[in-house]
Amino acid sequence: MSMIIKLFSIPYFILPKNKAVLFILWLSWVTLLYVMSSLSSNGGSLPPIWNIDKVMHFTYFFAGAVTVAKFLQQYDSLKLTSKSLVRICILLGAIVGALDEFHQSFVPGRYGNDPIDFAADVLGSFAGASYAVYIFKKKSN
Repeated sequence: MSMIIKLFSIPYFILPKNKAVLFILWLSWVTLLYVMSSLSSNGGSLPPIWNIDKVMHFTYFFAGAVTVAKFLQQYDSLKLTSKSLVRICILLGAIVGALDEFHQSFVPGRYGNDPIDFAADVLGSFAGASYAVYIFKKKSN
């Protein structure tokens, strides 16, 4: 079991500890999301797998939440509880996800304001933040 935990903790540990770099990574994540959302979709670029776009939303927001969580964990002075850290990550994920869906509603060929996409964003944020908290606690022990 500990080998599995070590394997799944690799993505967390390859992120830098430098606060500025983590913040720049997160801003780059938001920027890339905006750029990808600005592209018109013809529907043919995704593999023909049922709900693959929801999996992509979940995965993308999982990565964003891990980055934010690691950034916040570098600030010992904040004294954030695990619950608070997860809540902050969910809130940021929800805000970015809602703005992304709103933005897509103005892009030709895209359909924004999809509540299922938004749910995948929020769930990905929750899962990513929870993952980061779990790995951080394992590392601390």
